[in-house]
Formats: sequence, C-alpha cells, structure tokens
Amino acid sequence: MMLAGDVCLIGMAYYFAHVLRFEGRIPEQNIAIFKKTIFMVIFIKVGFFFVLHLYRGMWRYTSIIDLLNIVKAVALSTATISLAILFFFSFQGFSRSVFVLDFILTLFFIAGATRLLESEYCPNQAYAIGKHLGLQCHVEMTETMIDTWCKVGAAEIAAADSPAVQSPSAMRQAN
Repeated sequence: MMLAGDVCLIGMAYYFAHVLRFEGRIPEQNIAIFKKTIFMVIFIKVGFFFVLHLYRGMWRYTSIIDLLNIVKAVALSTATISLAILFFFSFQGFSRSVFVLDFILTLFFIAGATRLLESEYCPNQAYAIGKHLGLQCHVEMTETMIDTWCKVGAAEIAAADSPAVQSPSAMRQAN
C-alpha cells in the first residue's frame, strides 16, 4: 500500500511540476512529453526508494536517517532522470525547470505525508499533507447503503477467503 501511495505522489509531483512551470496551461508538446516520460520517472524514483530501503520500516518510526534517505533517493533519482532524458531525448522540448520543481514537490509530497490511520489489513487508511486529508475508506456509508451492499455483494462476500473481508453482520455492527 505504501508503494501505491508513493507511485501516486510521484506522479502528482511530476504532473504539478509541469502545471507550475507552465502556469496552469501545459502546451500540447509538453503534455506529449509528460505522457512519454511519466512511467520512466515513476520507475526510476521508486527504484531508488527501494535501493535506499525506504520501504523497510513503518512511517510512525521514521527518523532523521530516513528523512536523509528520502532526500538522497529524490536527488539521485532526479539526477538519473535528467541523464536519461539527456541520453534518450537530448533535452529536445524539455523544460529544465520542471526537474527542479519535480524535485521539490516529490520531496515535499513523500517526506511531508503523515500517516494518521492504519489497520492490520490496510496500513494507509488516512494521510495528512499539511491541512489536506487523504482517506482510503468509505466515510459516505449509511445503514441503507451497507444493507444494499451486503445484499448485492452477498455472493462475493461469501466467496471471499480473507480475514480482511467483514461479514454482513460485522459491517452492520460497526455502523
């Protein structure tokens, strides 16, 4: 789950680096460049996160050493991405300031996210980045919606072979 969250944050950082650079109006040429490079950017950054052991421990035990490893991973991945773009594209059509903005945003998003809620089956249920919340749950559920969910999904619930799937009675009791 942590990996999926980081992939989203990395993708957002790269996208918003373009948005900031072009003041909200990304030219078609740069949208094409973004689409061509987004998966490479995510792959390289996540690769450095693994190499520097950022997925080894839980965030609630994060230390200064972990923060330094985040800075190293973001800096090394940004340098590697820049070299890859130089090698494969000769920087043709690329705005170099996007890489600076991407570095700053990735660092802020990855180091600035604070885990608020977790469970045994979903370690990333809620995050806070500044005053903004990210939730992975169903806060909109009402008793009627739970009843409908249990009726419509009865076969799926019954077939689920995971302790993470609640029974209809457990769902109704939690409500």
